[in-house]
Amino acid sequence: MHANEETAEMKKVVFIPLTILCLLTLVLLMRLTFDIYTAEASEVRVGVKAGDWIKCEYSITGWPAGTPSPEWLKVEILDVEETRATMRVTMHMSDGTEQSDTVNVDVVAGSGTFDTLFGGIIPADSKVGDSLTIGGDGFTFNVTIDGETTGTYAGANRRVVYASFSQYGTELTYYWDRQTGIIVEASTTSGGMTAIAKVTETNMWEAAPLWTQWWFWIVMGIAVVALAGAVYLKRRPPPTATTSLPPPEGVEQSE
Repeated sequence: MHANEETAEMKKVVFIPLTILCLLTLVLLMRLTFDIYTAEASEVRVGVKAGDWIKCEYSITGWPAGTPSPEWLKVEILDVEETRATMRVTMHMSDGTEQSDTVNVDVVAGSGTFDTLFGGIIPADSKVGDSLTIGGDGFTFNVTIDGETTGTYAGANRRVVYASFSQYGTELTYYWDRQTGIIVEASTTSGGMTAIAKVTETNMWEAAPLWTQWWFWIVMGIAVVALAGAVYLKRRPPPTATTSLPPPEGVEQSE
């Protein structure tokens, strides 16, 4: 009897620490898995590098008469470190003046603006449903990527993601190049004014060759038809001149 009780006590002495060790191991594994998942989920990639640049041209209606309006904006990437990018932004106005500034952008924290254009860079390979923190100059806000589509920017077809949102009574829609995260188009409507900025030049991708554009083949088709018509007209024999026959004898020729 005493032997059985001693055996049971020994089992308890071994079982309880073993159970505690297993629970601790399980907790550590769960924490490690969570940390790995969190690190992977929070990892973002900056898709631009030093030397990259884009140029956006503006199309504006409803701008106050007599007031210089922006014509184009050039963004040059000067340096990239981790999730932060330093860039030079140059705004060219309709009266010929230019404004230039150096801007620091964090694609995670969302700080930094392109003059009035915030959200200029987002994490590369962002997808539908991702939440973005954009803004600057002391304020930030979150927007969610609404969709993905294809557009033509700087002569090339690019896969882009976009988001529509409102700020201070202004309706905005932004399009970002998915591969690089750089903004490629922005439209805004406020009161009676509508403005669209769209990338027309860049060194970040090459324009598609002419023969891949649909309009190129239409022009070529028209040119071929026109050339064939010209060759046909040139080679066609000239019309034969007709000679009037004299009237039969006894028949007077009418004048």
